[in-house]
Amino acid sequence: MDFKCLLVDDEPLASSVLQNYLNRIPGFEVVGICDSAGKALQCISAHKPDLIFLDVQMPGISGIDFLRTLRNPPLVIMVTSHRDYAVDGFELNVLDYLIKPVLFERFFQAIGKFYEVYNKRNAEVEMQTALQEPADEAFIYIKENKRTVKISIKEILFIEAVRDYVTIQTIDKKVITKQLISYFESELENHGFLRIHRSYLVAKNKINAFSNNSIEINKKELPIGRSYKMAVLKEIEN
Repeated sequence: MDFKCLLVDDEPLASSVLQNYLNRIPGFEVVGICDSAGKALQCISAHKPDLIFLDVQMPGISGIDFLRTLRNPPLVIMVTSHRDYAVDGFELNVLDYLIKPVLFERFFQAIGKFYEVYNKRNAEVEMQTALQEPADEAFIYIKENKRTVKISIKEILFIEAVRDYVTIQTIDKKVITKQLISYFESELENHGFLRIHRSYLVAKNKINAFSNNSIEINKKELPIGRSYKMAVLKEIEN
């Protein structure tokens, strides 16, 4: 997915230069070129840009004043022929302040700042989302071949170690990985999982029946290891 960029400048040549620079960097799309704050407001509403290149001096309302009117502005890089506005720009948390004529090397530095701040914002949002997830919606990430699979913990029935591989059996599928069963025992320690055998880790709430030597989950009989028996039976019976 490309980053959506909006160019706001009353000088067509200045916008053309920035558009050309963006075309030289993969992953960026110019969704609008505006010569006034009024048109820029419409473009922001229509396209939801990730990044705005905003000229300071424009007819009607300046870029600085326009930025102050936005409640939740996208990330902004200011562009101007004058250095005098730099303090105002940084007070409004703009990413960078480019002086015309903008050289590509300096432009590329500003793009680097965009990457850094954009990725940091995304990481913070993902962290907040993870913290707000209820306990029964917890997930675990499993490495399978060359991809990473997201599995809902509440859907795991049991985990089985066979030679160099570990199979995670869920309600509707199997996921095979080279991660150790001891890793999953540690990760799932606080999610109601029980080690019953050197080769098996089970979800306690998925146990259908048990005896002194085995347990049954989803019509599959799993052995209880001799060294685990006392602790397993005590845990299940309690």
